[in-house]
Amino acid sequence: MRILVLEDDVLTAKSLKSMLGALGHETLLAYTVEDGVRIFEAGGVELILSDYALPKGHGVQFIKEIRSRSGKVPIVLLTNYAMPHMHQEALAAGANETASKAMGIEILGEMLEKYGV
Repeated sequence: MRILVLEDDVLTAKSLKSMLGALGHETLLAYTVEDGVRIFEAGGVELILSDYALPKGHGVQFIKEIRSRSGKVPIVLLTNYAMPHMHQEALAAGANETASKAMGIEILGEMLEKYGV
């Protein structure tokens, strides 16, 4: 499965890529909203993991951009902050759910299974 990870922190992005690879998934990395949209538009993305806080935009903005193009691809907003307004804002924009960046590989695998990944 091809998973797009939008994350501006290089270490976090590489950690997610490593875990997704261990679970058998191909990972496409983007570090900005603009790059994330470009990669998505190239096609083949089957699930998106997006950070909330990004340079020159944020995850909710990205979710809205993707939802204007596709209502089908599952999107999970990742954050280090457990703020109820972020969760509500993400769901209102079209995210399927929110999750903590601090999840381990087991929890990541369980989350992906919900989306048939």
